[in-house]
Amino acid sequence: ILAARLSYFLNLDGPNMAINTACSSGLVAVHQACQSLRNGECDTAIVAGANLLITPDSYNAMNKAGMLSADGKCYAFDKRANGMVPAEAVAVIVLKRLSKAESDGNPVYATVVGSGINYDGKTN
Repeated sequence: ILAARLSYFLNLDGPNMAINTACSSGLVAVHQACQSLRNGECDTAIVAGANLLITPDSYNAMNKAGMLSADGKCYAFDKRANGMVPAEAVAVIVLKRLSKAESDGNPVYATVVGSGINYDGKTN
């Protein structure tokens, strides 16, 4: 509901969706926003994500499922990886095609050259 209410409040048009893919939600949302920009469905995309662990229930469930790192360290993309280390965060980015951002006089902090989504089917 929040995604739709924000779009309504800000009088935005174009695709509007909430995405929940567990750990990859933010990156999947950026990919979807890039696709919408590439397809001409919008001129500007706002991508926002939040991860809040308000009660110990989430930690307990992740621990029971064997998802947490035994030593409390995260080794992303490393053979030493032994689980995840959950954290809280809230982030928002605004995306435009580079030509539009430059013509609008917006500062450009980074460019997205490509994106994609996939799932290996076996990760815990």
